Amino acid sequence: MAGADLTRPVQAVRELRRAVEELGFVALRIVPWLWQLPPTDRLCYPLYAACVE
Repeated sequence: MAGADLTRPVQAVRELRRAVEELGFVALRIVPWLWQLPPTDRLCYPLYAACVE
């Protein structure tokens, strides 16, 4: 399971792709309370789109 830094969405997407392609990760964990953002916040959208890909 990969994690993501929501304050840096572009770098988070790069890291997510690396985790999937190079390390074999199969899940993304977003912890809303850690970032003090709801899971529907727009900062999550790039990661959600990468997950769909």
